[in-house]
Amino acid sequence: QLDPDPNATSRALNNHFGEATTWAVTGRVPFSSGRKWSGMTFAEHGSWVLGAPENVLTSAYTGGLQEQVETHAAQGQRVLVLATTAATFADGIEPALPVVHPVALVLLEDIVRADAPATLQYFADQGVIVKVISGDNNVTVGAVARRAGLAGWEDNVNATTLPPDGSEAFADAIESGTVFGRVTPHQKRAMVQALQARGHTVAMTGDGVNDVLALKDSDCGVAMASGSEAT
Repeated sequence: QLDPDPNATSRALNNHFGEATTWAVTGRVPFSSGRKWSGMTFAEHGSWVLGAPENVLTSAYTGGLQEQVETHAAQGQRVLVLATTAATFADGIEPALPVVHPVALVLLEDIVRADAPATLQYFADQGVIVKVISGDNNVTVGAVARRAGLAGWEDNVNATTLPPDGSEAFADAIESGTVFGRVTPHQKRAMVQALQARGHTVAMTGDGVNDVLALKDSDCGVAMASGSEAT
């Protein structure tokens, strides 16, 4: 168990690969929604980085590797890049991403509940508009939404391309869009506020620390029982 506060991704990796108890950690950079990568330095095994491809890969690794990432994302798989680096990480220091050398792609897949399409159809019948906002790749999120039967899944938006928070253009994009990926915690909150300003009553479901701001500002916040602690 190398992560002192494991999220769903860390738990999935631990469950699949097991726990490397013999590797002594000498420094770490925890994952954050801003940098979208984490790093660790081990006493006898060098330094490693794990993170989102668009944040970890440089132009030197475009082409074939990027095509693989896009193919897996279109299939609804979350793709992470595992890479080595000559840099050394230290606790409490927030470094810029060092030069890395990709070693492997790590693929994770969300299992959609069998009753998800029926649930979404029920909401539609009641006049409830469902939007998906996620920190994951927008293509991946759109593919998962398609499997769940969400209408408008193909209209997936990369939130890094959205207009500034609080602008009318931002509110227009949120009101008209259905699936949003690479959304930051502050953008999630701004999305809730933008919809409320347009006269919508907003319910928000979330399971992680990144959802707390939006959950607090929503008219109805629904926290999952298996979610992360807010404090």
